[in-house]
Order: sequence, then C-alpha cells, then structure tokens
Amino acid sequence: MKLTPIIALILLLSACKLCSFGEKMSGNSNSGGDFAEDSISECTAGDAEDIEWCKRLKIARMKSQPEHVAAGEIPSDPNLEKIYDDPVVFTELQGYVWMSSQTVAIEGYGDQFRDTQKYYFMPTGRFYYKSTMYYGQTTPEGNVTEIWGRYRFTKPDEMEVETDAGEKQTMPVKYGRRNLIFGNTTYGEVNWENEALRRQLNP
Repeated sequence: MKLTPIIALILLLSACKLCSFGEKMSGNSNSGGDFAEDSISECTAGDAEDIEWCKRLKIARMKSQPEHVAAGEIPSDPNLEKIYDDPVVFTELQGYVWMSSQTVAIEGYGDQFRDTQKYYFMPTGRFYYKSTMYYGQTTPEGNVTEIWGRYRFTKPDEMEVETDAGEKQTMPVKYGRRNLIFGNTTYGEVNWENEALRRQLNP
C-alpha cells in the first residue's frame, strides 16, 4: 500500500480528523463545466491498484469552467478567472493532506494538536492550500496560511501549479495519484488515506 510515511505512523490516532476532512470535501460542489478525454488522462503506469486509483481520481481537459461553490473549509475563490489555457484538471474536487507525527499541547485546552497542510484541487482549474501550525500558539486556531492558485496536469502523474502571487512549482502525483509530492513532503489523497485506515483497522 502506498501510505505516506508520516500518516502511516498516526493512522489510528488521526481517524476522526481524516474522516472529517473527507466530510468537509464532500460539502463542496462544483456544478456545470465541460470536460474532454485527453492523452494525458490515460492510466497505464504502475500496478493494478495504481491504475484503479488513477481511473478513480480522474483528470480530463477542461473545455468550459464549472461554477465554484464555497463550502466546508473551502472559501470563495478570489480569482476564479486565473486559470491556465485549456488545462487538464481533476474532474471532481480532490484533497491531499499531510499531518505531523508530533502533537502540540496548548495550555488551557484539553486536546493535542497536530500541524496540518492540505491541498484542495478543484475542477475549475484552481487550487486552495491551507496550512495550520501550532508551535508557539496559544489558541486552538493555530497559525493559518492560505494560498490560492491555478494548476494543470502536464503528464498523467505530474502537475504544474502557480500561486496567485506568481510562484511556480512542478509536483509529482504518484501511485495512481494517491500521493502528491512537494519537496520532501508527501501528501496523501484523503479518500485513499481513509481506505488505508480501514485496511489497518480490518486487516
């Protein structure tokens, strides 16, 4: 199984948080839009499970942009029109999450807090990133960073992202698009992480 190294260590402790992330995703919908199959959309690399997940995490060329609907953790998009020309994108909202293996205690609150980083990729050709860090913080809200930008797939397992501030990055999306890689950090696709959790609980 292609578990992210850090999440594999904390699956049992993080079950509720991973499931709630999935619930926040499901509250968001993007209606309309038009998509077309493309050679970049093909799923041929990896083992049988990689191919199965690649088909499940479908990408296609966006011919017309769907509507963005703010819901759950995803706010209104401040620059919905900023997209690549004729991009290959996810046809449904997809989320990738990283969680710290260490917890932070905040005095006065009866819980342990974990740093998290989340990427939401929308069929609009846009992405939303949210980071919540707790080191040195005194409230459960933590130190939050939010970034909007555009993205597109340039290969079946690689995407190009550009923030609205103009910062660009190429990000591999490996193992049937179950893992998103940025530098030394691996983010797990949330539906896959929840599936991996179920397998851990019911071997």
